Amino acid sequence: MSGIKIFPEEIEAVLETIPEIKQARISSRPHNLLGQIIEAEVVLQEGATINIEKVLTYCRNRLSNFKAPQHLKIVSVLPMTNTGKLRRD
Repeated sequence: MSGIKIFPEEIEAVLETIPEIKQARISSRPHNLLGQIIEAEVVLQEGATINIEKVLTYCRNRLSNFKAPQHLKIVSVLPMTNTGKLRRD
């Protein structure tokens, strides 16, 4: 991310305004040119479906370009700590 600091909670909050998304987690992964890129993992509400490209566009319209996720993955559950917080490892 070229040395720019982002706050995962800000991006997760935007994703969680989408009614079909129950929970979101932001992380980064290595990129050859940019150093790191943002990846989102989301848990959907029961029975919900989403269009991944529309969700990424939704984020780009509401966040600075460097904060918007470049990839989105749908998962069934996100890892939690014993105290009920998102694990960020």
